[in-house]
Amino acid sequence: MPKMLCRCGKVVGLGEIPSSNQWMIISDTMITDEDWDDNGLNMSDFYKKMDIVVKCPECKRLYIYSKGFGNEPEVYNLEE
Repeated sequence: MPKMLCRCGKVVGLGEIPSSNQWMIISDTMITDEDWDDNGLNMSDFYKKMDIVVKCPECKRLYIYSKGFGNEPEVYNLEE
């Protein structure tokens, strides 16, 4: 079962599909006017453009995998 260790020490499970710990994001600039005008919009095309984000359920830290899981993520920690 896929999982990752958060910097806070929490093991974050990613094996459940859909996963409440995995999010997908896309920049507004990746969506064109043609996309909005296309009535046959295919979500799988957008899915391929999206970055994978893992959110730790314990500390709320975000790991953004913009280059895929095989590369180091950008890491953001919640300010208090």
